[in-house]
Amino acid sequence: MSGEHENPRLELARIAGDTARHYGTMRFAMFTVFSAVLGALLSFAFSQGGTLFIAHAPHRVGLAAAGGALSVLFLLAELRISRLVTFYQEAAYAAGALPRPPGHERWKGVIVLTMVAPYAFSAVFWLLAGCGFIVFPLYPAAAG
Repeated sequence: MSGEHENPRLELARIAGDTARHYGTMRFAMFTVFSAVLGALLSFAFSQGGTLFIAHAPHRVGLAAAGGALSVLFLLAELRISRLVTFYQEAAYAAGALPRPPGHERWKGVIVLTMVAPYAFSAVFWLLAGCGFIVFPLYPAAAG
């Protein structure tokens, strides 16, 4: 027997590392989708037609609810993916393939907070917008 199958612990560590990398890549792909979707909602809210639409409180609340719900859903998905990345990193460390870096426990918390913050701030923005604390510009109506 030769190659990678000689040490099953190292093979498990390789699989765990590959899986952690997969979820890390998914995290960034998901943030791209979040940015596009929420960017489109914001773009609409700040456009001439959008501001005319959300000038009516029920429309503003509806748009804010959609933005807030999407922000919370993406936040929950980010938390789950962060837990999976950490889980598989820990599995790789436990298999002995890599040494645990210094300060790992503290820094993994900082990373999760950093990754979740944009979603949380977005949810707060939409909550404030829905309650009327954020005022969108109102463009003059086009002459017809």
